[in-house]
Amino acid sequence: MAPPRGYRHIVEARDQLIGLGFTIAAPCPHQLRCPLVDPDWCHFAVRLPRTELHRRLKAGTRNYEDEKFSYLVATTRPARPAAARVLTPPVRPKNQVLLTLCTSTAERVRAQIPKSSPEYALARTAEQGGAWRPQRS
Repeated sequence: MAPPRGYRHIVEARDQLIGLGFTIAAPCPHQLRCPLVDPDWCHFAVRLPRTELHRRLKAGTRNYEDEKFSYLVATTRPARPAAARVLTPPVRPKNQVLLTLCTSTAERVRAQIPKSSPEYALARTAEQGGAWRPQRS
């Protein structure tokens, strides 16, 4: 499945803004070429409540809907982007957390945070789209 057309427009706008001297403040933690390729796309989700009318019109059974979206924040002022951004919902198998991150070096990496790590508590509360600033030892 290809990413939504809107996301491709965001990537094009991002490239143009960087070319014009803007700094990308979010969600990207870097100014380099986006490491995601089709069918991947950088997106986040928000849970929205449904009214009864909305639920009936969409033949929904739940009183909420999870909407996916992409965004871009660019500025001409100095920005301090996150060290990394959580790209997908964290996976929490027993005694560890697995995070898929976009890093400040424009790499898509999979971080495995074991329960023994000082970052484990922070990783347990990580959410898709959230900034990831690992603690320094």
